[in-house]
This record gives sequence, C-alpha cells and structure tokens, in this order.
Amino acid sequence: MVEAGYDTLGPRYLEWANNVAPRERAAWVDEVLSRLRDSSAVLELGCGPGIPVGQQLAAHHRLTGVDLSREQLRLAREELPDAELKHADMTTVRFDPSRFDAVVALYCLNHVPQNELTHLVGRIASWLRPGGLLLANFPTSENAGSVEHDWLGVDMYFSGFTATRNLDLLLRAGFSVLRSEVITQEEFGRPVSFLWVIAHS
Repeated sequence: MVEAGYDTLGPRYLEWANNVAPRERAAWVDEVLSRLRDSSAVLELGCGPGIPVGQQLAAHHRLTGVDLSREQLRLAREELPDAELKHADMTTVRFDPSRFDAVVALYCLNHVPQNELTHLVGRIASWLRPGGLLLANFPTSENAGSVEHDWLGVDMYFSGFTATRNLDLLLRAGFSVLRSEVITQEEFGRPVSFLWVIAHS
C-alpha cells in the first residue's frame, strides 16, 4: 500500500513535502550537518523525490538514498545525479556494518509497522560508525496500524508508538539522545505531532 501510494502520488508528494514545517526541518538537518566533516557517508531512508532533504545532504556529502517507490526514485535521480539510490524496503535493505557517518529518516518511520520498527532501529545503529549520527522523526501516538483512505488522495498505511516508547527504542538500541523535541505542525488544517530526535551511536 505504501509503495503504490507513493508511486501514484509522484510529484504531488514533493508539493506536500515542501510545505510541511520547512524551516524546522531545514534547521534540524543543518544541525546534523554541522557535526559532520565534508564528504561524510550519509544514508537517507525514505528519500522520496530527493527534495528538499536529499539536496541539502548531497551538497557536501556522499549520499545513499533508499525508497520503496520507483516513481519517487525516478524523480530523485533527476535531482541527485551523483547519489547512490536504491529501490528497497528500509526494513529489509542490507548495508555493511559501520558504513555510514549519519542516517536521516524523516516522515517515513510512521509507515513502519510496530513489530518491525524495533528491529529497524537496531539495524540503523549497526550501519553507523561509532559516534555516527541519527536524525529521525517519529509519530507520537500509539497506533498498532491503520489506513487513512484519503491521504493526499491515496490510501496510506500508518503506525507508531508514543514519544516515550520511541525514545526507549533508541536507548535500547544503544543510541545516546543528544536532542529531542515534540513539534506540532499543521497538515490539512489539523495539528500533527512528531518526535524529532538527534542521537549518536
């Protein structure tokens, strides 16, 4: 459902992404980038169309992007010609241990079923070099799995934990949280909250 939804959305998702908390998102990405040396290896999970986050990451770093949607990756290839882009499910994609200096996962972990998120957070920790950074945002309410039937005009699957449980997931995976904040943004005229986190392995 997630793959089909984002394939159908195509460029419409970019329009949404450009209008949801753009200043806050850019500031959090800048904070992570300020902690990295130029030409660091960075992985973006759920890279979408490559804008705006992918461009920000790729400006001074070696970017690998992963997305479930072939259509979103097609758009990303136009914007990120030098990035390594993979069509894959983030819960099953494989990378060598300690490959990356940073992992970024924004507005994508809310599509991961609860029973898979714990495993994914542990795998992300294994992909990071010692001291590597994670920037992610998580939903903040308990959701064992639900379908929204008109999210940008498509059916979309969502899942998640509370902010407290998400922080606990990170700690149990061996992360140290450097900064966390619940930020409420407006989406389709209604408030939606995400837990934003910067952590290191």
